[in-house]
This record gives sequence, C-alpha cells and structure tokens, in this order.
Amino acid sequence: MKFLIVRGYGNVMNTNMYNCQEIGLAKALSKQGIECGIVFYNGKNENCIETIECENKNKIVIYRLRGISIAKHGIMNSIDEIVDKYDVIWVNEFNQYTSYKICKRNDKKIIIYHGPYSPIYSKLRFIRNYFYNKLFFYKRMAKKNKVFTKSNLASRELLRLGFEKVETIGVGLDNNKIHNLDEKPELLNEILSFRDSGGFLLTYIGTIDKRKNTIMLLKILKKLIINNRKVKLLIIGKGNSKYINKCIKYINENNLKEYIIYREEMQQNQLGYIYKNTDIFLLPTCYEIFGMVLLEAMYYGIPVITTENGGSSTLINDKKNGFICNNNNIEEWIVIIEMLLSNKEICGKIGKEANSTITSKFTWDVIAEKVIKYLDTI
Repeated sequence: MKFLIVRGYGNVMNTNMYNCQEIGLAKALSKQGIECGIVFYNGKNENCIETIECENKNKIVIYRLRGISIAKHGIMNSIDEIVDKYDVIWVNEFNQYTSYKICKRNDKKIIIYHGPYSPIYSKLRFIRNYFYNKLFFYKRMAKKNKVFTKSNLASRELLRLGFEKVETIGVGLDNNKIHNLDEKPELLNEILSFRDSGGFLLTYIGTIDKRKNTIMLLKILKKLIINNRKVKLLIIGKGNSKYINKCIKYINENNLKEYIIYREEMQQNQLGYIYKNTDIFLLPTCYEIFGMVLLEAMYYGIPVITTENGGSSTLINDKKNGFICNNNNIEEWIVIIEMLLSNKEICGKIGKEANSTITSKFTWDVIAEKVIKYLDTI
C-alpha cells in the first residue's frame, strides 16, 4: 500500500525547528511496511524531493511543491501528479483548499485529519471559519469521508457540522526525535546553576501573542515573586511585535527582567534538555488546536498547567496528570503552582501519571496502529 500525507497549509515547514506531525506518522506507518510520502508547501521555491531513511531502511519521500499562499491555504498546481501515485491520501484539515480539491476525487480513498475547533477568541476568524465550513467545504466531505481528529473539542465541532465518521485519536510523539540530546543549549548552564541554588524554573514554549495570553505568564511571575518564591520564567518563542512590546513594557514597569530567561527559538533536538530541567510547564492559551508542547512536557514527567483547549481536552485528566485552569483567574494558577512547589511528592505523582498517559496512548506508533486498523476495513 502507498500512503500519501498532504499538509496543505500555505507556510514553508522547517522540520528542524518543529516536532513535525506528518513525519512522525509516516515513520510509524513505515515501520509497519507501508510505503509513505509527504507533501509540503514550498512557497516560491522550486519543486524538490527529499528522502528520510527509517529504522527498517524503508524511505519516506518528501515532496516540497511550489505554490502560492492565500489566507494560509497552500495552492500547489503540481499536486495532482503526486496524488496519482498513491493508494490512500491523508489530508490535514477538511477546510483547507488542498483538502477540498483532493476530496473531490472519487478514485482515491481519502482520510481527513482535523484539528481546529470553533475559535471563540477571534470574531473575524469565527466568521471566516463559518464561511468555509457552512458554505463551501464540508458538504462534499461530511458523509463519505472518514475523519480522525486531534482532540475531543474538534470531534464535537465536526459532529455538530454534520460529519458522521469521526474518531478522536489525538497527536503522537516522535520518541526518537525528542530523545535526541546531541546538542546542549547555551543557556543550560544558567538554568542548572539557578536550580542548584534552590530555584524553580517555570517554562513556556510557543508564540508570543494575544491568543496565547503570554502576558498572563508575567502576571503569574509577579505574584510568585511577591510571595517570595525563588523562581525564573523561561520563555521560548517569537511573536507579534506590538504584543511583545506590550510584554516588555509590563516587564519593565514591574522590575521582572532579572527573573526572565528569553530565547526567540531553539532547535528541536535541544528541547529535551529544557524539559528535563523544568519544574512546571505553563500554557495559559486562549485557543490551541492541540499543543505539541503539552505532549512533550507531559512525556518528560513535568506537571502541566493549562486552559481548556484541544490538547488538554484530550490529554489531561484534571488534577490527575495535569491541571486545567481558567485563563483569566490568576489566583487559581497561583494556588496550584504554590502547591506543586511545596510538595515534591504530589509533583512527582502528577509527572509520573503524565508520562504514563503519553507513552501508553499518544506516541505515533500507537496512533499508527489505529490508522492501520481502519485501513484494514477499507
């Protein structure tokens, strides 16, 4: 069987900076003897082909296709000739143009992998999604195509829209990639020195913008310092310049600079060192399709505090293997952080449960087994 994974987003994927879901799934399927290819949008760059060699010496073919991006939809004119070479096509998000284009073909078995749910944080995005969902995309797909979703929230959304063959499988972790600790980050010594002196490291990894509610992290940090906690906040991520300036203003006004470690980006193979030396992972986001950082932090046995979002609705059993809080209630976050910092036993128990959840249910090998089980039925 030849299995093609299509990522239709109109942005060029840097697989060195991101735990790439498409590659993770392809590797797991390849282990089971399935021949896999992946399509990535390549912007104005020329078409090119790469290969990745897997453990069993099978090769994954990556097609990077030239195209244009309109409202984050990648339009790749040469994709049809690639699709023709494969038996089963796995498309990301039903409301991407490329997914719609492929699903119109009746000669292929199509599986949709969907993550987004209703975005209540943005009226403009809500209206845009309503247009895509109701007036254009889903009518051709809702009854005939199987949909695997990244989260329970996404499944509820699709069932509400009228999709019938919906199953939540989550997102997987590429164990080999996150275990690759070849290169130590330059800030590691600073982190180790601080923790050796009795300090606690709180970590956030992600974009810095209003949707991620990054300013909430600074308010939490300020409150912990007032409470005389020896903590530092590590932030890794780029973001909107206007929002970043707002954060800088808050930092300066509240004298928080010495308590913050900031880096714009970090290689994926360095993040293991960060997770291994983090005491609590914080993600106060207003909206998250899934959140690979939740998956990674939980795998490393870190207590995670976050909001109700795609990833938390699927991964976290509140107060058992992590914590789900209101994204505006600082006191609720502070109470949980103080409890974790004061009680190593509870901290360890939560971390152990978090790791068990990921290793037993959310690796790509586990998810690939579910996909193969469905392929057997068709």
